Amino acid sequence: MDIDLILFFVVLLVIIIVILVFAMNYKSFGSKYNRSYVTEISIKEIKAYYFKKQYCKECNQRLVRAKEKEFIVEGWDSINGTHFYGKKYRVIIFLKCPICMKKYKLEDL
Repeated sequence: MDIDLILFFVVLLVIIIVILVFAMNYKSFGSKYNRSYVTEISIKEIKAYYFKKQYCKECNQRLVRAKEKEFIVEGWDSINGTHFYGKKYRVIIFLKCPICMKKYKLEDL
């Protein structure tokens, strides 16, 4: 009888610990803010994007900075050892002419 009682309390303790751990992580589990972004950009492209004035080849208007987000996948991800469930996006950085709306990739500049 004593073994059954001890086993009952051990199982109850494990259930309580699991509920507490889930409650602490619940805030980040289903949150709409769990997102990660992936982009590939070189030092040369950063220099051209932020520090050089670029002009449109067709209408000679100054280009403005722009970016688009492309959905990749939803699921488990890990950044610096922190695991979370969320959406993963690819960020595409480019320059755009405000008049003719032509897009220029950073590799082309």
